[in-house]
Amino acid sequence: MVYCPRCGGENPEGTLYCKECNAFIGDDEEKKRMDGNTYSSTKNYPFTFSYDYTEPSSRAELFIRIVYIFVLGIIIEAWGIVAGL
Repeated sequence: MVYCPRCGGENPEGTLYCKECNAFIGDDEEKKRMDGNTYSSTKNYPFTFSYDYTEPSSRAELFIRIVYIFVLGIIIEAWGIVAGL
């Protein structure tokens, strides 16, 4: 058994992190080797996930899209009433 230096919890042999407090309990060689394998979610993507509506022209475009969806919903609802759905 391996004991955690931070909380004193018991962990099985070969465990890298304490199951109680998540402190690293592996040796320094292993930590140095793992430092390059960490996941980072701050990548530089060539695109953005949302549209920027701060410019007046883009605000007008947003307004037109909202009105279009609203009118389309009214047309679909009216067609459903006429069709008896």
